[in-house]
Amino acid sequence: IAQKFKDDKVDLIVAIATPTAQATLQVNKEIPIIINAVTDPVAANLAKSWESSGNNLTGMSDAAPNKQQVELIPQFLPAAKNVGTIYNAGEVNSVVQIEVAKETCEELGLKLIEVTVSNSSEVLMAAQSLAGRVAMATIKSTLSSLNF
Repeated sequence: IAQKFKDDKVDLIVAIATPTAQATLQVNKEIPIIINAVTDPVAANLAKSWESSGNNLTGMSDAAPNKQQVELIPQFLPAAKNVGTIYNAGEVNSVVQIEVAKETCEELGLKLIEVTVSNSSEVLMAAQSLAGRVAMATIKSTLSSLNF
């Protein structure tokens, strides 16, 4: 699709989601690209920095306030010591979110227990593996890329 846009010499490309943006940028270095639904364009190698992409791409991040979300755990579950998370380690946006969660859990004295999956059929088993081991668990929204 990205190649067709380039061949058709469209004026502008809107790329929604990280894989789409990566594929579009790889094929096209001239037509302006606007991105959306990309958590960290720098980590995804779409931009050189948060200040300037250094290429024909612009847009916005959809990064969730992960630090603030984790900071709520002790407020709602003061006895919590272990927090679980399920994510796709092969997806850059998930990894970025997990790094923030790890740092914040460490600051709060919480232990983050990570379970990774690579497809939607593994999510139930991953959740079951956390049962009884954690006070609460999160499933990263980027698992939707697994057709979950």
